[in-house]
Amino acid sequence: MNLNKRALNGVINLSLLKAIDYIVPLLVIPYVIHVLGLDYYGEYAYVQVIAIFFAFFCDYSLPTVAVQSISRKKNRKYINTYISTIIISKSIVVILISTIYIFICFLMVDKFDFMLMFGLFVFLGLAFQNAWLYQAYEVYKPLIIFSGISRLLCLITVPMFVLNESDGDKFLFIQSLMYFFPGILSVLYISFKFNIRRFKIIYLYHVISNGFYVFQYRVINAAVLPINNQVIFLLADAQTLAVYNLIMKGLSALVNFMNPISLSVQPILSEFIDRRGMLIFFNGIKSKILIISLFSTAFLFLSLVFYLNYYSLDGIDWFTYILVFTLCITLIPHALNGLLSQTLNIFGCSKYVRNVILFFTVITLLLLPLSVYYIGAYFVGILNVFMYYMIFIFMLYKIRREFAR
Repeated sequence: MNLNKRALNGVINLSLLKAIDYIVPLLVIPYVIHVLGLDYYGEYAYVQVIAIFFAFFCDYSLPTVAVQSISRKKNRKYINTYISTIIISKSIVVILISTIYIFICFLMVDKFDFMLMFGLFVFLGLAFQNAWLYQAYEVYKPLIIFSGISRLLCLITVPMFVLNESDGDKFLFIQSLMYFFPGILSVLYISFKFNIRRFKIIYLYHVISNGFYVFQYRVINAAVLPINNQVIFLLADAQTLAVYNLIMKGLSALVNFMNPISLSVQPILSEFIDRRGMLIFFNGIKSKILIISLFSTAFLFLSLVFYLNYYSLDGIDWFTYILVFTLCITLIPHALNGLLSQTLNIFGCSKYVRNVILFFTVITLLLLPLSVYYIGAYFVGILNVFMYYMIFIFMLYKIRREFAR
């Protein structure tokens, strides 16, 4: 298959998977809040976030390291043993975390709690999906089918069985199955496709050592937004906080729907032996991401300005315009940095990526509280521009040097 067609196929399938994961919650959440109340939903969301964090920890750096390793190798025996080693190792980690989680739950509560068990099933479902394996093989249909069926069933059954405040346990049961069902089906599918019996310590060492820096910068990236939010929450007024949250929701949605572009080309870039051919393909993808991100930035900025002017009785001041504009233009490096970091990982530069992200993140987070307190909340946008564009510039410089070798 043509490389561009492979990339397009990956983008379409990954975008569809993202859409399935986003649309159902958007449809279900308003109903759940209406029936069960905002407080109940807040508790549910809190447990869900904890479960997602544990699943994130279990994935380590597999979405990058394992995908690239499998894509490079054509030896069926090597790939089967490599995958078997990862699945066995990950299963042991999942069992250990689950045991610790259950033990803590028994210490914390005197009786069976559906909410805590819901968290366990969410964690197990996400951990067992192993989406990185489907990405490595560029076979997304099984995951789309598993996820689509579970979320469709959730969409149908929630309004049927969750009718009043006393039906909270029913809602948790449905949600648990929604997460757990795709995970179990994925395990069965992987067990059928691969012989999960062999284990080589050298392959486990490869994942741990090669993924060490990748995991670190994934954690740093995941921590930036919550810290930003906390500073804004503590130091900004209610109106600025509302505007900031609105911008970040739009920005996060567009970033999430642009990620499939860089994710879909990762297996293709990993296969290249000739750097000249790799450079041509890389530049083509980079140009496409740049064009899409420019149009998306303009659309986001104009939409937010229109929305804020329409719903604000007194209009919006110049400081709000600055906040909106600066945060919107971070979409461009957000979109491109994913491609750059993954390509640098292929060249063995994950430590460099970690150091660049860590350096500029630490500087930004140190300046953030003082800047917001003494200058104004709008300055958070300027600091974000500084951080993301400096990371982009340094990674682009490094990748040019790698291609020039």
